[in-house]
Amino acid sequence: LMFIGGAPGSTAGGIKITAMVVLFLTIVAMLRGRRETDLFDRTIPVAVVREATVIFSLSIVAVLFFFGLLLLTEAPAFGTDATDRLLFETFSAFGTVGLSLDTTPHLTSAGRLIVILCMYIGRLGPLTAALVIGTQDVGQRIRYPEEEVVVG
Repeated sequence: LMFIGGAPGSTAGGIKITAMVVLFLTIVAMLRGRRETDLFDRTIPVAVVREATVIFSLSIVAVLFFFGLLLLTEAPAFGTDATDRLLFETFSAFGTVGLSLDTTPHLTSAGRLIVILCMYIGRLGPLTAALVIGTQDVGQRIRYPEEEVVVG
């Protein structure tokens, strides 16, 4: 839940509830064999589905990246239970939740900087990515023929 965050207009970090709902509805539509994502007798545009997918993917990559950095810098100091604590800390920082397992005070300066960057990316990253993806409409002059590719 920390990863999902709050509503789009809130100050919460994370990927936002609407992105998660769009992803969930897209999964349901694919399982039912439908090409379009629907909600309340309305079709969600493909561009919105793509935005939600990109935001989710970039957010997962960011959390895993910061978690990996924390493991490199902090794991020797925390010992065997470092993985759970640092993963919780990373998700909490990305979602700007403020929860901690009493890990933050014991982080090194590098670890604290990593958590700060994770908080910054978590708060501004998905929002900025959505704005950048949503506002840049690069018109393509060439349209290539479609190709069916087997995925999965």
